[in-house]
Amino acid sequence: MKTYQQMAEDVLARRDQYQAQQRARRKKMLTILPCAGLVLLAGIGIWRGNVPSSGDTPQGPAADTPASTAPATAPPAETDSHDEAAGGLIVNWMNAGSSSSADIDTITTDYDNLPAEEWDTVSQAFAEAAGIPYEDFVQRIPDALRKGISFYGLSTRKYADGVASEEYYPHDYILQCTGDGDSSITIALCPDEWPLRCERVITDDTKQSWVHDTAVTVIGLNSTFYVSYEYHGTFYDIETYNVSQADLEALLNSLLAP
Repeated sequence: MKTYQQMAEDVLARRDQYQAQQRARRKKMLTILPCAGLVLLAGIGIWRGNVPSSGDTPQGPAADTPASTAPATAPPAETDSHDEAAGGLIVNWMNAGSSSSADIDTITTDYDNLPAEEWDTVSQAFAEAAGIPYEDFVQRIPDALRKGISFYGLSTRKYADGVASEEYYPHDYILQCTGDGDSSITIALCPDEWPLRCERVITDDTKQSWVHDTAVTVIGLNSTFYVSYEYHGTFYDIETYNVSQADLEALLNSLLAP
């Protein structure tokens, strides 16, 4: 069994490795759809490369291919060439276009292997944000998408009159899961505002899906889905990699179940 000192050193090493990876990835530019009325909210860069793959993972429809936009669980919606409905979800597909990026001063805290007293504090705060205990939340993630899991948080400074505070304050809870094959999902939630890592690309044509009476925005880009929604006052951002639309729908139906 590891000593407390060994556990602390392991956490610090993983934190430093993660922050180094984040600094490198944040240099990548976020590809966004060139469209009138485009608004990019709180994007801090794609955390994972978007590599096309075969099978039923998201690839995006051809530009001249019409697609239905009437989800099985949503009110009727107008047809749009950038939208596709499958399994009840409308996907707003993005094509290559102009680029934008941003950088945010953050500190990462690893919540795995915390001492019991610290874990009680973190798990209680998570339960207040998510509305259910951490263990129950994790169980809602389908087994095929939950072969491995890491739990950590992002803290950032508060700003007043353009001046940053000296202290960092907790902002996001993040679960990063690996699934079958090379699939993965990252779930970030924040009880106050959109998560820091949220890449919400909104245009005049962006459509929403409805999952258990919750409005959900799904963006498709190559092998990645970006999902954002507000649920019971908490803001969620989900990024999937090499996950099919059917598996994404199953995940959302489980997370948003009453």
